[in-house]
Amino acid sequence: HCSYFQSVLLEESEISNGMTSNYLLSFLISAHMQLLVKILLSTIGVLPLQLAQMPMKSSIESRIMIQAPAEEEWKILEDLESYSNWNTFTPRIECDRQLGHDVILHVAWEIGQKPIQQKEELLVWEPGKLLSWGIKGKTFLGTLRIQEVHVIDEQTCEYYTRDDFWGMMTPMVMLFYKKKVKAGIDRVAADLK
Repeated sequence: HCSYFQSVLLEESEISNGMTSNYLLSFLISAHMQLLVKILLSTIGVLPLQLAQMPMKSSIESRIMIQAPAEEEWKILEDLESYSNWNTFTPRIECDRQLGHDVILHVAWEIGQKPIQQKEELLVWEPGKLLSWGIKGKTFLGTLRIQEVHVIDEQTCEYYTRDDFWGMMTPMVMLFYKKKVKAGIDRVAADLK
């Protein structure tokens, strides 16, 4: 039997993302409970109400200049099957490259850590231009990850990536995971270089 919060979160995730992974559902339930505890503690003066002052939208980005042709870097970026050869943050991605289909990310928050699975949806695949996936949440949590390679000159390009977050869970995600997400996408940029 589901608790009220589990059923609300499950309903939201089913509406917004087909059927969410167990990991995301567990994360949302745990996160929601943490948020409630923090709000409760703050009302009795134990913890400042930081969460109420945080925005419901937030972005984390990274960029790096690479001394290589943009086409070369794009080939590396779109070869999902070879991520384990260079990407320490997301060493494995399962994706059939069909828009609207699942993208299973195997995320290692720390180098050498056993990856956890995160289920998202492939939103944009424009070879040579843009690769994007995310969670189409409307109320609790939505995410959008974009990756681009910009031509600077024939032998230089810029890799740019950004994670956007929106919804009621965004303040909690930023409070507990912003540094980890930033470190992770910075690692992807450095690994790609």
